[in-house]
Amino acid sequence: MKRGANPLFIGRDKGQQPSFGAIVAIAMGDVMQREQFAQIKALFAQISDLVEPMRGERLRALTDDPLVIAEVEALLDRTELDAARFAEPALKALAAAAGDEFQVGDRLGAWTLLAEIGHGGMGTVFQAQRNDGHFEQMAAIKILRGIPSSEALDRLAQERQILARLSHPNIARLLDGGATASGQPYLVMEFVEGEPIHRYCRRHQLGFAEILQLLIAICDSVGFAHQRLIVHCDLKPANILVNAEGRPLLLDFGIARLLSRDTDNAQAKATADSDATRAYTPGYASPEQRAGLVVSTATDIYGLGRVLSDLLHDVTSAAESKPAATGATPSAESGPRRSLPRALRAIVQRASADDPAQRYISASAMAEDLRRYLDQQPVAAMGADGWYRLRCGLRRNAVVLGLGAFALLAMLGGLLSTLISLQDARQQRQQAQSAGARAERTADFLGNLLSAVDPDQARNLDTRLLRLILDDAARSAKNELSDEPLVLADISTVIGQTYHQLSEYTQAIEYLQQALSLLPPERLRERLTLREEIANAQGALGQNNLALSGYQSVHQERLRAFGADDPDTLKSEYTFVYQWTSNGDFGLALQAGTILQPRLERLLGPDDKTTLDNLQMLAVARTELGKFDDAEDTLKALIKRRIHADGEMHVRTIAVQTSLAILYLRQQRFTDAENLMRALLPRTEQHFGKRSFSAINFASLLGSALRLGGKLEESGPYYLLAMESAREVWGADNVRTLNYELNFANFEVASGKAETALQRLSRIEPRLIAHLGGDSPSIAELLRTRARALTALGQIGAARSAWQQALAIDRKVFGEDTHPQIVEDLQAIAALSKN
Repeated sequence: MKRGANPLFIGRDKGQQPSFGAIVAIAMGDVMQREQFAQIKALFAQISDLVEPMRGERLRALTDDPLVIAEVEALLDRTELDAARFAEPALKALAAAAGDEFQVGDRLGAWTLLAEIGHGGMGTVFQAQRNDGHFEQMAAIKILRGIPSSEALDRLAQERQILARLSHPNIARLLDGGATASGQPYLVMEFVEGEPIHRYCRRHQLGFAEILQLLIAICDSVGFAHQRLIVHCDLKPANILVNAEGRPLLLDFGIARLLSRDTDNAQAKATADSDATRAYTPGYASPEQRAGLVVSTATDIYGLGRVLSDLLHDVTSAAESKPAATGATPSAESGPRRSLPRALRAIVQRASADDPAQRYISASAMAEDLRRYLDQQPVAAMGADGWYRLRCGLRRNAVVLGLGAFALLAMLGGLLSTLISLQDARQQRQQAQSAGARAERTADFLGNLLSAVDPDQARNLDTRLLRLILDDAARSAKNELSDEPLVLADISTVIGQTYHQLSEYTQAIEYLQQALSLLPPERLRERLTLREEIANAQGALGQNNLALSGYQSVHQERLRAFGADDPDTLKSEYTFVYQWTSNGDFGLALQAGTILQPRLERLLGPDDKTTLDNLQMLAVARTELGKFDDAEDTLKALIKRRIHADGEMHVRTIAVQTSLAILYLRQQRFTDAENLMRALLPRTEQHFGKRSFSAINFASLLGSALRLGGKLEESGPYYLLAMESAREVWGADNVRTLNYELNFANFEVASGKAETALQRLSRIEPRLIAHLGGDSPSIAELLRTRARALTALGQIGAARSAWQQALAIDRKVFGEDTHPQIVEDLQAIAALSKN
């Protein structure tokens, strides 16, 4: 029910209505503490639509604080017929009070606020410096307006998990976030030194071409986010900064969407999308935003069109405001948009069409049209305009046509060569148009796919939903694109990569191989990348020899085709280090990785992903070879570098801390491992969600640290949490789930439940073998767990046999009997032989 029609206020004495100032004075008396603002706001929102006696009963059921009850009742008693007219300013006033909570010089968590750099309807932005002593870092902290309920803060945390994964060179990263002591949400973002794009373009007097290049970069970044089912909702020049190097960076990605999730009443689910329209900028908001309708990727396309329109408007306005050579001023009839090329006007009109269905189907499609304009190719926004396409061809081939005309005038014999030149130009144009059509077809298909997805569901990382999307995409692609093999290859690649991220490696291999079969031999780089991704999936399935063979083949071909210092060749050298580490060939991995590291640092840069990944593999190899001090030094230095490159809560930073925890476990520093996991687990759950891989993995590692440290009873809930969460997220038959269940079987053995553990092992063994084969390290660990359970039951002969089977697998995987795992196997078998 809308508040304007609330029967609660019908029949009240209008003559007793106090002024808004009086209401605020009552609501914000000196006796009210800042911590009570959030509670009063949430209670008011929950009960204001109820009628008596339900309202009073509900209020007392939600709180027993007499002061809070009195304040809420005072607000309600002083409210007249138009609830919307009262509630909005009252709640804004409460939020404004909270918005002044922090000033320059205050500390917020690990940050000191240095200067206020922005202030608006969404909140206040401060430049901040990290003050925890770990490393130096600048950030922009946005303290959002309003104090949401605890449920809304939980939703904000879930949204931040997704936004923090937007790693793109033209998107300012979201580093962290949280809530103040009074419940006010804040976001920690990458600090960008630059100026808004419209001011940058004016100051540098950029022309059409330079402006379009900037917009293409922004379109690409928006398309990158859309493929991850994230919309911006507030695209405008002020949210696009250009740094000193001329690189545009998009700010506040998804923050409007974050704010829109602050709905905590019974109708929150139904109104969440319409609430998104509350956080927008007039002039750049799409018609559906202004009308309170559902937003989608098309909403951002409209914003891109409006930004492009304004930037181009500035260029034409500046050009026409300059006096002509005669001193005459431009006429009123030649308005600023009159000199804008027709193709650019068509691009702007299509992007900012009132009807979402008439806009570009995706940001990538818009970027492609801008590129085509710069290349003097016909743009899709112009449609099938024959004269326009002919003019494009004439401009693009002006040199050829000019030479042909000269030859014709010089001698009639030149006619033949002119016709040949025209034919060559026609063929080139057809090839370019074919490439453009392919790009547009791919963008159209992916755009249609994205528009069919409910972004809110996808943001909850519902992998079942993603699987349905992928299966539907595969079927549609096969049916619709069978005569366009290159487009089908692109889409099969995306589907395969996504399946890999979902740990569905068999499906990933299937689609990647399908894409490989569709690519012609001349597309060598793409083919080699696909073969490397297939090897990645094979390694994840435990097919280590097959994966290593694939890596070696790819590397040799890259070496021959591109040379030793080509970035792709260097990255393929790293795959050896990774696979040798996975195979347990730690000595070989350490030797090769040590030689490779300085080349990566020099040629790819110290912050490159492969450079840092190789450094992590060196630390893992040192850990497994017992070089603990060197490994610890490497990991602690790498954590700082990861934070600098990716942020404190990036998955790659978390992965390094996972390696550090495993190092502590290998050293039997169980207390250190426990302390690290206890610190990281809640932060990971808050940042990535309790259903994320990082949170689930940390729960399992904490269980191991507790069990091995003698705290068996405490370890059980964490093992159970990891196993049950994995089942919920990935399914009972997923490789990750089966490994967490194997960990739980170890806990059962240690807890004296050997029979139960044996039953569990018998159930998961065939499923693990089906995924990984019979010679994988996971099967060896299963056999060792079985041996421990049989030993506990006094079945020594069967236990010895199980451990010998594990030894046979470990010798195949690790080779030398000096390997730590093989040494453990041999010692255990020797101990059993004495019984």
